[in-house]
Amino acid sequence: MNSRDTASACTHCGRDLDPAWKFCVWCGARVIPEEAAPEPTPRAERHLNPAAVFALVLGILLSPLAIAFGHVALHQLKTSDDRGRLVALIGTVLGYASVVLIALVVIAWIQLRVPV
Repeated sequence: MNSRDTASACTHCGRDLDPAWKFCVWCGARVIPEEAAPEPTPRAERHLNPAAVFALVLGILLSPLAIAFGHVALHQLKTSDDRGRLVALIGTVLGYASVVLIALVVIAWIQLRVPV
């Protein structure tokens, strides 16, 4: 008699299972025999893209350079396994917002300096 002939219990609901079943008929949980259970493998750590971090920092500092670093980071992230897409997007948007803000300030300053 091998281990396939013995009854086992569902790890989800605790009811007895037929060794041929792949799913528990009572709760629907997947039945994985203990000898076939996969070992957890360590996940490779994904690094945060440095250009994305620069874009975010420069975006917070109201620098138009954030636009350049944000686009560079977004391009690098398409071809790599790094993290940081949201960081790069936020930095890029902040960079564009800073350019618009600077343009509005310059226009307002010019309008206020012109004598009527």
